[in-house]
Parts: sequence; structure tokens; C-alpha cells
Amino acid sequence: PAILIMFASYLYSKFSKYPLFDKAFRGIQFAVIGMIAAIVYQYASKMDLEWKSVFIMLVSMGLILGFKLHPAIVIGIAAILAMLLF
Repeated sequence: PAILIMFASYLYSKFSKYPLFDKAFRGIQFAVIGMIAAIVYQYASKMDLEWKSVFIMLVSMGLILGFKLHPAIVIGIAAILAMLLF
């Protein structure tokens, strides 16, 4: 996946000046959002949601959206919270 992202980034920087390519890339962006939403739904439907896991999820979302922390840092914080709560 990382190589694909790097390749897509290269293509976008090289061909973004062409309107048709720009339109296609917009469609790809929405497809990626849809795929991520599907993965989130699949994970969430298999989990036993209890207050502890919902708390970790909300804290993680708040740290990323509110404080703009890097996801790697948020993963570390979530792991520490899980060790303390579970």
C-alpha cells in the first residue's frame, strides 16, 4: 500500500494540471473514503463495545481531530489507556 500511495502521489504531481486527470483523482479520493468507512464498519460490528473501548475511541478521535496529534502518538496513548483500563 505504501508503494501505491507513493506512486499515486507521483502521478498526481506530474499530471494534476490536466482537468480530466484531476476529475479522476477526485473520484479516487471518494472511493478511498468509502473503503475506509467500510473497514471501520466491519471492525466495529465485530467488537464488544463497552464504555472502556468507547472511551478510548473518543479520546483518540479528540486527540487527532482536536489537537492534531500524529496517529502514531495516538496509537501509543491508546495502548497505554488499554493497559490501564482492561
